[in-house]
Parts: sequence; structure tokens; C-alpha cells
Amino acid sequence: LGKLVQDIGDTDGVNYIAIQDSSGIIIATANIDSMTSPAADPFLSRSVASGETLTRFTDFHGKEVFEVVRPFNHQTGEFIRLGLTTQHIRETERSAILRAILSSVILLVLGGLGSIWIVSSENYKALKTAYERIETYTGSILKNMSDAVVAINANGDITLVNRAAEALFQIQNADILGMPCAVELAPLCPYLKRGLDSGENQRYDEEKLQTAHGTRIASINVNVVRQEDGKLEAVFAVIKDITEQKRLEENLQRGERISAMGRLASGVAHEIRNPLNAIGIIAQRLKSEFEPESDAEEYNQLAATIVNETRRINDIIQQFLQFSRPAKLNKHTTDVVDLLAQTSMMIRPEAEEKGVLIAEHYDKLPTIKADADKLKQVFLNLAQNALEACSQGDKIEFSSRQGKDSVIIKISDTGHGIPAPELDKIFNLYYTTKDSGSGIGLSIVQQIISQHNGVIDVQSSEENGTTFTITLPI
Repeated sequence: LGKLVQDIGDTDGVNYIAIQDSSGIIIATANIDSMTSPAADPFLSRSVASGETLTRFTDFHGKEVFEVVRPFNHQTGEFIRLGLTTQHIRETERSAILRAILSSVILLVLGGLGSIWIVSSENYKALKTAYERIETYTGSILKNMSDAVVAINANGDITLVNRAAEALFQIQNADILGMPCAVELAPLCPYLKRGLDSGENQRYDEEKLQTAHGTRIASINVNVVRQEDGKLEAVFAVIKDITEQKRLEENLQRGERISAMGRLASGVAHEIRNPLNAIGIIAQRLKSEFEPESDAEEYNQLAATIVNETRRINDIIQQFLQFSRPAKLNKHTTDVVDLLAQTSMMIRPEAEEKGVLIAEHYDKLPTIKADADKLKQVFLNLAQNALEACSQGDKIEFSSRQGKDSVIIKISDTGHGIPAPELDKIFNLYYTTKDSGSGIGLSIVQQIISQHNGVIDVQSSEENGTTFTITLPI
């Protein structure tokens, strides 16, 4: 019996086993040197008195155990005590409780497992539904974002392209997913690669980006995504096309600059006008009232020159004043295509004489509220500039199309173009590269377009000629 008790005590999950009666320990495992008696322990006393198997959680050598007490001889008061580790409580219950109780426990466990399975299944369905909803919501946001979004994984392969990116780069999501970024999106890939190499978020406020629509100015935000362990998982870029915004800013700055120049010119003109008039009057008097005794012819020529130059300066001052105080627009319903056709007809004879081809491509446009005479002045000024830039065999093209809320007019030529350093200066007052130019034409063009709440933009290269694009609100 002692060997059997020791073997049981060595079983995994059993802390101790002891057989007792009212007088003390009969036999026990080696780790027991004393045990409470029924007389000192109400729990043992209740079990011995009732003859029932009782269980409890108690302390044994500083550890919590699950103790089972089983009386087996009611007449002599003998009982057995089994101490089990709490980790194996269910296994000890199955080996200690009667078959009927064991069956009930098994049924209870099976019922619990069934309940857990049902709850887990419902939770899984709820999680799946929530995930699909989030995925759909996130996908819908990405798909309908006006900004382009492109993502790559740690290997540099493309993992995500939204609809705006497809339109910007003229690509198809299905065709490039999983493909190397360097091959499929070469203009954007260097920015993503820098984020991949540095492992840090980066921002580029104003970058020139080659797209399917030509060179665009873009704001690029590169963001790094990491796993919980810090390992880099993906890099994605949000590309915002700010080309139109920059165009509007440049036109606004240009308009403000021209306005400031006009105010300065007006102030200078007022200061010069009075002494200039005095000079002119004195020169006329000298010419008509004072006759020199010698060199009369030379004297008269000099006096006439002073008078003529005074008048010429006065004309320039008059231009200053007209520019600084532009006439109020006389707006009425205007057909832009008709104005372009009239402008084309006006320069055609001179163009044919020079050997320059005139081309026209007009879409049907709605009428707009505008000052027709002022717009015609703009178109004629740009057309004359284009004609002066062209040589025999070159071409001038007039075109128009409708935008979302605007009409877009283009006057382009294949002439010698404008050097890049001069592009930012051509709208400045009195800036000209022509020997006979006044330098006020394009400033007036900018002023008139600004008065119409429009935008004028220029693109030029010495190899491909010049294109002026005017956008007017409908």
C-alpha cells in the first residue's frame, strides 16, 4: 500500500495523498509530515460525519491545491485525502468522481464547448462583417480620393494604386499590381525608394512630376508603415496635383505686381507731367518768339526736337495713366469663338505674305459675359506677338474648348519661342525683348484677363514655340 501511495504521489498533477482516521495519519506521501485531524478541521469532520466526498481549495506548503476528501469506512472513521494541483483540476475530477457525476461533467463540458463554438462563430461572423465593412469603406475612400495614392511593399513592388493615380499616370490597377515600381512608375519611384531606404516619412511640397498629362507640379507625402515588431512593411505616397493652384497663385502675384507697377507709374507720371508741360511750352515759345541772329535753322530744329520729344514723353505718360486706371469693363453676352475667328481673319493677310500657316480648331462653346472689345484686344495682341515670332513655314493655331466651369482659349505658334529665363518677366510692365516694342502689351493682356476673373498661362521653349492659354469663367 505504501508503494502504491508513493506511486500515486509521483503522478503529474498530484501534490500529496494521505490515508487518515480520527487518531492520525495511517499512510501518506513522503512530502507530508503532519496533517490536520477531523477534530481540528470542520471540513474533515463534516465529510467523515456525512460519509460524503467533499472538495475544497486549501494551502499546502505555500501553494494552492484542490483537495478531495473521501471517507471509506464510516465505522472506524477512516478517510483518504488527495491534494491536486489546480492546473489539473478537471483531470483529477474526472478520475475521482463517480461515473454518473463524470458523465454529467462531460456533458457540461461538451455543452460549454458547444456554447463557446456558437459564440465564437457569431463573433467571427460579426468580425468578418465589420472587417468587410471597414475594407469597403477604406477602399471607397481610397477609390474616390481626388489625390493619387500609390503603395509599395518592402521589395519595391506595387501593392496599391487608387483611381486618381490611374488617371494621373494613365495606368491600370490590374496591370501593375505586384510589378516593380521602378519599371511601371519610374517618375514616382525615386520618392518611394527614398522612403524605403530611410525608413522615415518625407514631404516634398513642390515637385515637377512627369505624368501622362505632361509635367505637373505636385505635392508628395511619403509615409512608412511598420509592423508591430518595428519591421518595415510598406511605403505609400499621396500625390496632390497643385498645378492649377500654382497657376492661380502665379496669376494673382502677376496681377498684384502689375497693379503695383501701375500705381508707381501713375505717381511718377503725375510728378513728371507738370514740369514736362512747362518744358514743352517754353520750347514752343523759344521756337516761335525768339529768332537767333546766326544758325537759325539749327536753332529751329533743336527747338522742334524738344517739342516733339516732349509730346512723345507725354504720350508715354498718358499710357501710364491709362494703365493705372483701366476703363470699366462693358460686359455683355459674347461669343468667344466669333472673336477668335475675327482675330484670325485680321492677321491672315500678313501671315500669308510672310509664309506663315493659320490653323483654327474650335469646339462649340457657350456664350459668356465679357467685354468683347477688350478680349479682342487681348487676342489680337497675342496673335501679333505670335506672328512676329514666326518665320516662313511656321504655324499659328487658334483653338478653344469647354472646361468644367470655363472656356479655354489657346493661341500657339511654332516660332522661335521665349528663352526660359525671360518667361517669368514677359508680363512685367515695360519689359520687352523687341527693338521696337513698348513693353506694355502683355501687361495690358494680363490686366484685362484679371478684370474678367480669368487666368492666363504661358508655355514656351526655343525648340517648340509658344502657347498662351486663357481660361475664362462661364
